[in-house]
Amino acid sequence: QYVNMNAGQTSFFHFRLSNGEGTSVWMMCGEPMQGIELKYYPEQMGVGEESYPDVAFTPRNSIWEEMTWSTSNPDVLRLDDYNRFTAVAAGEAEITVTTSSGLSDSRTVRVVQTTPISVGDTVKVEQGQEYNFSFTAEETGDYCFLVDDNADYDFQHGGPFLYDYWGEHAYYVGIEAGQTKTFRFVLHNPEQASVYFGRCESLQDFDISFYCERMVVGDEYYPSIAFTPKNSWANVTFSSSNENVIRIVDGNKVIAVGEGEAVLTAAAPDGRTVQRTVHVV
Repeated sequence: QYVNMNAGQTSFFHFRLSNGEGTSVWMMCGEPMQGIELKYYPEQMGVGEESYPDVAFTPRNSIWEEMTWSTSNPDVLRLDDYNRFTAVAAGEAEITVTTSSGLSDSRTVRVVQTTPISVGDTVKVEQGQEYNFSFTAEETGDYCFLVDDNADYDFQHGGPFLYDYWGEHAYYVGIEAGQTKTFRFVLHNPEQASVYFGRCESLQDFDISFYCERMVVGDEYYPSIAFTPKNSWANVTFSSSNENVIRIVDGNKVIAVGEGEAVLTAAAPDGRTVQRTVHVV
């Protein structure tokens, strides 16, 4: 949160933590901005989809600067007076944000024609063909894509989402009501496969389906969770029994930082846990 205040001015701020056991809040004077990065933007959009990209500043406590947005191809990606981008035709366009001091960053956005899908749809896909799906959420919730267990495929999304998580031949996303999101799917093997899209059900059980039992200092990876039933999801969090051996960063990335042994714990919101022992050399 960035605010401008005059000398001698008193302001009041209200803060409430929605989830988690605790956090830290700092208030500090701003420093000159050194860099900006487009971090929250859709790599792919479907025709008719809208997006409000956002940026990250370096340092985080940078003094706020006015920003100007632009599009390299308004016939593909249109920009309005509210910094809202609308995909109007298939093609590619570059979005650029520039600060008043001249710092800038750009990203390429691909716009595609899409096939609408609905909750409960199962789509038969063919090897080598590209499928671009779009979904508009009528209500905020947890949704999932389930793919045949023997399938080898590429899957990309337009994002951003409330959350997104890769599972065992499954992809889980949180979508807000009224939002339209796009998804790209290409099947490599076998010749045919099925893709199911639906709402997530209540979680019955979960397990750590992929982890590294032995690691070398400096190694890093993302463990995977298998949910039961497959179309269920829960916000499973990871922790380490010894952060001098393995450390958890960015929510679920495991980094080996020192020799020894540590227990990797995956915890569901209801308190259930699954543990694995990790050896680092």
